[in-house]
Amino acid sequence: MASTKYTYAILTDFPYQKVDTDRLIEEIGDSSITIALDFIGTGSGDCDIWFKAALSESEETTLDGIVAAHSGEPLPTVEEKHDVSGRLHTVASPRPFGKTSCFVGASDLTSDVEDVGGGLPFMYHHKVGDPFETVFVFDSDTTAYMDYVYMDMNVVENETWLNSGLAEWDGCQMDHICVEIVPYPVDFESQEGTDYLMLASGIIIPAPAPGYGNVMIDSTAVLEPYGGLTEAPTKEGSDGLMYPQTAFWNADWNSTTNKFENLTPAPSGDGNYNLFGSEYYLARFVTKMTLLDGGRIVLETTDATRIGHGMRFRARLCTHIDDDIPDHEWKICVVMKFHRDFTC
Repeated sequence: MASTKYTYAILTDFPYQKVDTDRLIEEIGDSSITIALDFIGTGSGDCDIWFKAALSESEETTLDGIVAAHSGEPLPTVEEKHDVSGRLHTVASPRPFGKTSCFVGASDLTSDVEDVGGGLPFMYHHKVGDPFETVFVFDSDTTAYMDYVYMDMNVVENETWLNSGLAEWDGCQMDHICVEIVPYPVDFESQEGTDYLMLASGIIIPAPAPGYGNVMIDSTAVLEPYGGLTEAPTKEGSDGLMYPQTAFWNADWNSTTNKFENLTPAPSGDGNYNLFGSEYYLARFVTKMTLLDGGRIVLETTDATRIGHGMRFRARLCTHIDDDIPDHEWKICVVMKFHRDFTC
């Protein structure tokens, strides 16, 4: 479902002309509103309250009442707890509330948006003489022999956060791996006079005017669960608040049909989804990690990254072959730690 924004003027809608976002979040959470709160942003004199979906008429009335009664005062400071020696009790966990941690070594089946772990394992095994998907010749001394492995996670019905990973390999001779997030490319045809405009980056946006586009897409096909709609997740700003990233399309997820519907343009970039005509990488978690002989490594962080719908993990695996190192057999497998709504 597309997030829905409700805007209130701080100087006229709030009784004390100020907003404390932590208190407002708590007040909304304690109310009868059933739609999940997405985030709250303040700026330019307005308070934007984003929900995961549109509120009902009665819930809008409740929200109006919450705003009208909001004091804007900070919540009381939580009392710090210490042990008998005076040391502060702390809990360090990147796991979002309500999620369960799990270790995953296989994709979800994209043919079933509720599947967990039923897809192919996240592993790679190159044998001597195997053909490569891509061969890049950089110069007379440097050639890259590349293969790709993908890992797909069903997140539209199962919110998922990436925390860390473990990689184990064997037989490597200066081979390397990159792990990235890429979208599902949209099938398109080059055609002038359409309503879809592909930019040089590969992103497809609404044409600035009807008939000023340069590609044609099947607007029905993109409504399939993995037809190309790629979520633009919120991102933390310098003020610590969460803001949506630029996106040029809106669509609503229908949990009954397991398809999107109501695809509409957002030409000003305030939508929830993007469309791409190529595997434009959206993020990179591992950059050219060089592997030698056999070994393992835990790739651990103290935070968690939310995986948006339409994003897939892509591992680029490069076999190192040169005058001194012939083609050779090597293998690698990866296990990732996620925080998910459902783990089975």
